[in-house]
Order: sequence, then structure tokens, then C-alpha cells
Amino acid sequence: MEEFFDIEKLDTYKGWLKKINKYFNYEKLDLSKLWDFLTDQLSFNEDQWYDLKLSLMFLYDNFISNGNDEESIDMIEYDDVERLLIDMDTNYEDDEIALSKLINVPPFLLEENKYGYYGDGVAFNVLIDNTEYAVYNEDNIEDAYDEWKDSYMEDMSLNDLYGVENYLDFDIDNSIIQNFISEEVDYWLENKTDDEILEIADMVNEKEDLERQINTIKKYKENNKTEKYNLINDIKLIDSQIYGLEIKNDEGEYDEKIENLELEKEEIEKLIIEIDYDNEQVEDDLMGVMGELDDLIEYKVREVAEDIIFDDISNEIESDPLDYFYNRLGYDYSDIVAYGYATFAVNDYKNNMFDDNERGINMSPYDGIEEEIEHNGKTYYIHRIN
Repeated sequence: MEEFFDIEKLDTYKGWLKKINKYFNYEKLDLSKLWDFLTDQLSFNEDQWYDLKLSLMFLYDNFISNGNDEESIDMIEYDDVERLLIDMDTNYEDDEIALSKLINVPPFLLEENKYGYYGDGVAFNVLIDNTEYAVYNEDNIEDAYDEWKDSYMEDMSLNDLYGVENYLDFDIDNSIIQNFISEEVDYWLENKTDDEILEIADMVNEKEDLERQINTIKKYKENNKTEKYNLINDIKLIDSQIYGLEIKNDEGEYDEKIENLELEKEEIEKLIIEIDYDNEQVEDDLMGVMGELDDLIEYKVREVAEDIIFDDISNEIESDPLDYFYNRLGYDYSDIVAYGYATFAVNDYKNNMFDDNERGINMSPYDGIEEEIEHNGKTYYIHRIN
């Protein structure tokens, strides 16, 4: 790398440095600004002029601490310069030297950017062409890649991540899904008729059986009513017969017949009392069965239907939760996670979906290439970033 520098021309170089200082009013320049000046204004771009430009950059980087320090320029000695040229690698950080070796550019033409890069990566601007590189080593590349993954995933919607559906974890027993299923059950039953709910609950036969019992009891009551009506008419007839006999019974000749009619009337009255008592029992039975029917329709059937629908929806979700929420209900991946129906296994996704072999493609925005170079017993990974 030191072939560009002619130690015999050191005094000439020092003269140029003084002229540069004077031109810029003794202001300390960034190396990039000096490079642009030598390239664009002075056109030191070919052959010995290019070597002169490199030599001035080298001296400026190593000896000019302040722009107005002309004494420092005068004090530049041959031995100091030769020592720096010989030990150039030891005067720069390892990541600079690694990049310098890779792109074959002297390290003093690499300017570390003020901003960092992922993890502990260091970004350098190459002064000769304004390209930028990020440099990592074997100790920090994994952390840097993890930071890139985090940054990438923060900028991306779940809907845009490839293969994210394989990393959604559904727990059918969590309270959010359980509440969702309950709301779905209510929605299903909201517009169903009683008969439809009975069919869902598979209790149509039970309802019809209760209705048959009610009809049987009502028919029994009607028969009792008819029988009582006939018995009352029988009593009226007997009363009429007794009245007629009593009118003619001056001599007592109809006493026995009247007595028999009275006994017959008493028996009929007993039958009426029995019918009235029976009717009270039947009415209680009727109210009980009607209550069972009302309870069946209003509560029992609905509870059974709710349980059946709840189990059906639960089984459907459990068999393929992603299909249920994504395809059937139309929720996208972000909604599914945001609403709490599933969790996103972000660490598993990062570990499995971003292969180390694709690290260059992911982290090197310019050409997707990750370069490797060995330096000082350590592997360095270099990405071009513009």
C-alpha cells in the first residue's frame, strides 16, 4: 500500500500541505472534503498526480491535528513517515484494515461514518468513490443480524411476512376465543325460531311428548266437565221426581220411593264431589306439564342448543383455527393477533425464517453479497450498503 509514497519527496508533500492549509484559511478539513478538493479542484487523478493525492491524504490523516498547525508540518520527519508506512496496519482498527484489504484501498482513505449500523457494526465511507460498507466480525455479526431482523419485522406488517401463518399459535381455551365462541352462539340463535332451536337441540320429540300430555289432560278435563254436567242434570231430574211424589204423598204411599230417590241423589252428589276433586288434581297436573313445556322452550332447549353450537364451533376452530379466522371470517394475520385470537411466535420466526446463508441478501442493500475476510485471527463480514 505504501508504494504510492515517495519518501524522497517529503518536503514537496509538506509544501503542498501548507498551501492547502492556507487555501482553506487554516481550517481542519474532513478527509472526504480534502479528497474532493484534490480530485475535483486540483484534478490529481492520474499517474504521479494520483500518487501525490494519496500521499497528501496519508500525511494529512496522520499528522495534521489542527488546520493552522504549520509547525507540525515542518516537524514531520522521514523516520516518522517511514515508521507509519511500515506499520500502517497497526495504526488503524482491525475492521478498517479488514475492509482495506478486501477492497484494496489504503485505510486512511476510509472514513468512519458518524452513524453506526446494525449491532456493533461499523460503517465506512470510501473516499475515492463515496461507496459505503458495513463491517462486522465473528463476535458481533449474529447480534447485528438479530437487530436487523427486529428492525425488519418492526417495519413490516404481519400480513407481509412470508410464511407467518406457520407461526401463529392458537389456544382454543383462552378466554378471548371462549368469549368469541359465546358471542357467535348468541348471534346464531338470535334470529332462530323456537322450532329451529328445538331441531338444533334435537328435542322436538320431547316437546311433542309434553304437548301430547297436555292434550290428553285437557281432553280428560273436558270429559269430566261433560260427566259432571250430566250428573247435575240427573240431580235436577231426581229433584223434579221427588217434588212430584211429595205432592201426591198425602198418605205416605210414596215414602219408600222418595227415600230411594234421595239415596240415588246422594250417590250422584258424591260422584260430583269426586269429579271436582279430580279436576283439581288434573288442573295441577296440567299446569305442571305446561310449566315443563314453557321451561323446555324458554330455557332447557336454548341451553342444550347453546352447548351444541358452542361445541360445534369449538371443534371447527380447534380442527383448523387459521382456516376459521382467516378464510371463513376474513380476518388477516394482523387482526388475528391484534384481537388476541392467536399469538405470533416472533422468536421462532426470526430463528427459522432468516437463514444465515441469506444474511448478505438481507443486510446488504446494495448488492445482497456478504464478503468474508480473515484478519488478525478473526473473520470479518462486510456488506456494501450503497
